[in-house]
Amino acid sequence: MKLETDAVNNDRVNHFYEKNGFQLHREFTTAEGRKMNEYMYYL
Repeated sequence: MKLETDAVNNDRVNHFYEKNGFQLHREFTTAEGRKMNEYMYYL
């Protein structure tokens, strides 16, 4: 499973995903300038 969420000012959500087994796969910036985290959850 893959999901994307904001990397900036979003510590609570990022921590939630990490504590529930999601692994940070990559960080990227959108064309609009948003810094994003992409998480993967392996079944």
